[in-house]
Amino acid sequence: MRDRSVVYGAALGRAILDWAAADRFAETRGLTWKPPRGRQYWVNTGEPSQYIATALSAVSEAVTLGNPADTLAVGTAAERSLIVTRPKSSRIKTLPGLNPTGVTEPYWDRLRPFVLTSLDQCAPPPPVPFSEAPGSEFLRQVKAVYDTGRTLTPEQRE
Repeated sequence: MRDRSVVYGAALGRAILDWAAADRFAETRGLTWKPPRGRQYWVNTGEPSQYIATALSAVSEAVTLGNPADTLAVGTAAERSLIVTRPKSSRIKTLPGLNPTGVTEPYWDRLRPFVLTSLDQCAPPPPVPFSEAPGSEFLRQVKAVYDTGRTLTPEQRE
């Protein structure tokens, strides 16, 4: 009975790994991406110096601080690991450091969905069209966010 369970577990494990290997993630590694430019596009204004540097191992799943004097608050290390921890190809020996002010996964739309059979199954509604015209829905929403930010109490800003 035990032998059958071991064989079944190994077959199941292989099937899961084969399924994961076909998600097209590896095909998106190393592709260059140039962000679109224009007033209608969001641009991250954060600076890399605002984040804790990390050193990534291409050989293991280790995510370590680039500066041993830095510390991570409880709860933040796991979130960061979700972004940077992924099985790597054995031919890759070095990885660039994570720059959280840059794009993380610009080709996310090329990956096979994890549970859904199609991205269309839960497609969000289209965004409000960009417009700087007075009275436009876009400008109304922008002004609402801006006005809310200007009137926050100290407690709300925490």
